[in-house]
Amino acid sequence: MHVKKSRILWIDVVRGLTILSMIAYHGMWDLIHFYGKNVPWYEGMIGTLWEQSICFSFIFLAGFCVEMDRKPLIRGLEVLGFGFVITAISVMLGEDAKILFGVLTLLGSCILLWIPLRYILKKLPMVLGLTGSGLLFVLCYGIPKGFLGIMNFPLVWLPRFLYRDLGTTYVGFCAENFYSADYFPLLPWMFLFLCGTFLYLLLEKKESPFLKRRDEIPKGLVPLAFLGRHSLWIYLLHQPVLYVVLAGICR
Repeated sequence: MHVKKSRILWIDVVRGLTILSMIAYHGMWDLIHFYGKNVPWYEGMIGTLWEQSICFSFIFLAGFCVEMDRKPLIRGLEVLGFGFVITAISVMLGEDAKILFGVLTLLGSCILLWIPLRYILKKLPMVLGLTGSGLLFVLCYGIPKGFLGIMNFPLVWLPRFLYRDLGTTYVGFCAENFYSADYFPLLPWMFLFLCGTFLYLLLEKKESPFLKRRDEIPKGLVPLAFLGRHSLWIYLLHQPVLYVVLAGICR
């Protein structure tokens, strides 16, 4: 199968797999929150790891691809705008479905922030940038919960005055009683985004075969590659489709 322009196949395939995982995860969420199904494992460690695998993949790949985008300003504004649309729709659906500072808001913000930061960060050694971003992500992972540490293990608790309002919540210092069904603040997730960006820059500098573009897609990978190429629109449309499908199954 020929595509309109050459692409890095493995990115589309991984993104396609992640999209399928996300649809399944959100389908389970709908069954629990809208149809009252009892799925204990979903609320436990297995469900958490499932959710994290999805968001880790999307955010890392977004960072990896940002330097390949010829119009990052337009892309960033587009993604951020869709994030606002998702917020508006979710608020109308009710308190349990409300999404403030969701993943699209994060990705749009990261893309827009990268535009000015790139002129400084690209002067760093790529290995240092990649390693530093990874360490900062691990260290800052607990910021929304009130601490610096090693992922979910606290080392230093942060002062509560940092956690004030929606502005601080957007950054990562989550205000008391804040709720969102999907919450991805700049800290720590911007650092994961940068991990992807620095890895791309490192591979580009080394002229890695991992960045080889292809004009053809093996037949078995066509569906996944299609999902990966159209991941944004599938993300936007998958929940309404899930509502219709589940309404027909669960009525």
